[in-house]
Amino acid sequence: MKQSKLLLDPNPQADHFRFATARVFNWKDATNDIDWTGGLLLPSDYVPGRRYPLIVQTHGFKPDRFLLDGPADEGSTAFAAQAFASAGFVVLQIADNLKAFTEDEREGVLVAEGFHAGIESLIQQDLAERSQVGLIGFSRTGYQALHLLARYPSILAALDLSDSFQAGYVEYVLSATNKLDLAIQYERLTGGSPVAPDVAGWFRRNPLYALSKASAAVRLEESGGLAGLGLWETYTVLRQAQRPVEFVLFPEGSHVLRKPAERMASQGGNVDWFRFWLQGYEDPVAAKQEQYARWRALRLQRR
Repeated sequence: MKQSKLLLDPNPQADHFRFATARVFNWKDATNDIDWTGGLLLPSDYVPGRRYPLIVQTHGFKPDRFLLDGPADEGSTAFAAQAFASAGFVVLQIADNLKAFTEDEREGVLVAEGFHAGIESLIQQDLAERSQVGLIGFSRTGYQALHLLARYPSILAALDLSDSFQAGYVEYVLSATNKLDLAIQYERLTGGSPVAPDVAGWFRRNPLYALSKASAAVRLEESGGLAGLGLWETYTVLRQAQRPVEFVLFPEGSHVLRKPAERMASQGGNVDWFRFWLQGYEDPVAAKQEQYARWRALRLQRR
């Protein structure tokens, strides 16, 4: 007679988890004639016809992989798809698009228009609430998110940029000792160099310097490496414009966070951040009260 016996259940609470089911979602950027795809998660208690706050997650989607937090290889930084769905969000996980990732100055605008078309599609289908849209940009897609806000400054209510390429002047100066191929890629994406003859044009085209016009509350996460300098110019632009901005530094963190405490601070911090700005929700846990006091002060800067 065969028998089985449970020796160890490392996650006994998992029996009570409610996982949202992901389905493939397709849309079109008609302006540039580019088809896009992604994974769509609906809240566990989804009610047809009701509009929900929307979180847009970027930098990859694989339809043959279980969508737990984010892109299969980079999900431990910032992204928290299932947690967002459980908290009442619609989540759109966007696949990278080779037609839009042109590796030149067209890329930022093309990807931004893809993001915009996806958001608009969900709004038109009565799945997402226009005034409650958030986005997470990680690494390269952080630069593309800047282009989104430069073109549509009021489309996002909240934004997270995690260990993101920003392509500002300070980052350019700090990259002087990078490998030649990285320097070439930088100039291709930004359309030149800020020390070239057309310096004024370079700054005018750069979406970082239009960020102060955006209405989004912005959370910045920096890991290791430049010890915060990579996103410091972004923080300064927002701070000087008196926009709501929070800076989180993981001094020993890797680009894709691995340590459990860092992952919890990044992913859990983002859940708290977007729930606060998009749902008006504050976790009653006593240890989090100081963060909500900061965020309530930031909320006074909204305009």
